[in-house]
Amino acid sequence: MNRKGISLIEILLSMALFAIIFLVASSIMLGIVRSDAKSRRQEIFEQVKNDVQSELVNSIKWAKEINLDQPNEINIDGIVIKLEGSQRITRQGSPITSDSVRITKFQVKELGPGVDNISLKIDIDMENADNPTIKDTFVIVATKRSTKIVE
Repeated sequence: MNRKGISLIEILLSMALFAIIFLVASSIMLGIVRSDAKSRRQEIFEQVKNDVQSELVNSIKWAKEINLDQPNEINIDGIVIKLEGSQRITRQGSPITSDSVRITKFQVKELGPGVDNISLKIDIDMENADNPTIKDTFVIVATKRSTKIVE
């Protein structure tokens, strides 16, 4: 028997094999893309946490005067840090947090008594602005620095 060309069965088998390889490769790529998106969301959350923590801790640590007029507001040396519109933490109206994160809780509580050595506990809950099922919570505890110059 003299064969010239490829039979229909061979073509169908090669197409089925190609389809299986394509499905495996596409599912691997989809997993990589999902993992990358999740990693980016976590990175944004961590960056917001670091920015907020740094801003609040340094402001409280070096403050001359701290007033807690409301549970979601801190007045540090005349600069008001508060939750605005149930979404963003602001400092004198300028946002500290990014648009991609929504702040759902910003509660300030005094831990230590006294004006010279005040300690504050700040509870913050946040969620992804695009997907509210992605949430995170963190607590900041900061103490005002008490420095006295002795001559």
